Amino acid sequence: LFLSNREPSLWQMDLYEVALDGGTPRRITRDGGREGSYSTDGRQIVYVRGFNTIYQDNYAGSANYDIYLVDAAGGAPRRLTETPGNERWPVLSADGKTVYFTAEEKGVANLCSMPVSGGGRTQATTYTGLDLQRPCFAPDRKRGVFERGGRLAWTDVTAAGAPQRDIALVIQSDVRNSGSESRTITAGGEQANLSSDGSTLVFALRGEL
Repeated sequence: LFLSNREPSLWQMDLYEVALDGGTPRRITRDGGREGSYSTDGRQIVYVRGFNTIYQDNYAGSANYDIYLVDAAGGAPRRLTETPGNERWPVLSADGKTVYFTAEEKGVANLCSMPVSGGGRTQATTYTGLDLQRPCFAPDRKRGVFERGGRLAWTDVTAAGAPQRDIALVIQSDVRNSGSESRTITAGGEQANLSSDGSTLVFALRGEL
């Protein structure tokens, strides 16, 4: 699953999918889409759609990013959120009944959840000051790791009041003659995603996957 502007559109970017062994990509959305994620059974895709500059902090207005749900096989998308602010990086729970996402509450982006069937949102993290960004969930869709202020942290989104735990990273400096070898595998790679078993990495490089 990836986003592309390969077909001219008013919405600039749409979601596509392609088989792991290659082939012709199939267009999923027709009216804009990004930050898409499959349900655990692969039958549904949750994504965001909007028109504002996506990096505009604390944006509120009619061009905001809202969350949509669509069958992977095709069909009309269903809008899940309709707020003046931005909702981003959505992912479905393992049973497909809950959607987790980031949203700005009181000017700060935190992890939130809401029923796919509709209803109010629940805030899963309670950060102040710096925004929570780019969450990535374990295959069980319970634990989420995310960026905040240049650091990594994680929490269990299914446990009410679960603590937000910082991840301690120790990074070796690239000292000459340190006995370690550093190799650049790609230059310019982005949007990397690891398979659930940790054996395969897929990423975009110069417009290709």
